[in-house]
Amino acid sequence: KFMHTKGICHRDIKPENILLDKECNLKIADFGFAAPASGKDGSGKLKTYVGTLDYMAPEIHLGKAYDGPAVDVLATGIILFVMMTQRPPFSQASPDDPHYRLLIGKRADLFWAAHEEAEGEDIYSKEFKSLFEGMLAFNPKERLTIKQVLAHPFFAGETDKRLAEIAADENLGAAGFEHFADQRRGRALAVGPG
Repeated sequence: KFMHTKGICHRDIKPENILLDKECNLKIADFGFAAPASGKDGSGKLKTYVGTLDYMAPEIHLGKAYDGPAVDVLATGIILFVMMTQRPPFSQASPDDPHYRLLIGKRADLFWAAHEEAEGEDIYSKEFKSLFEGMLAFNPKERLTIKQVLAHPFFAGETDKRLAEIAADENLGAAGFEHFADQRRGRALAVGPG
């Protein structure tokens, strides 16, 4: 959110470029592909084919001019999925990718069914599915903005079940979970819309 409010888009958001400090504050690194969100000509469109294939938006794959912040949101959605499942949702956000094609072809039900089968159970809340699908929309004008992402119900208390699972995996115990959950809730509230 911060870099977008400063008129900068990253264009290469991926796990390797995300850092956490000791307080679990997220920091973005490697601004080698960063550019003004307004574009070179002030049109708000960028044209350079840059980024990491696995996290590139479809409009970049297709060689079209693109909106930098929308590209960053899509990459962040892919990272969110990886954080949730420990594996990518598809090979590339390209119409040629069969899994991504399910999402953009209005067959999200089949996309989620395939991932449910891979997980052995349905671990995806309706809030997570809605958020992910909104962040990965094929049409960048239909893609959620960062402000919409932060205001999404997924970040409004519906994550406690998942936080409990993460805490259990980390062997935090009850007191550790409450501290962890309070920290995460505080982060979401601190960066929420406003």
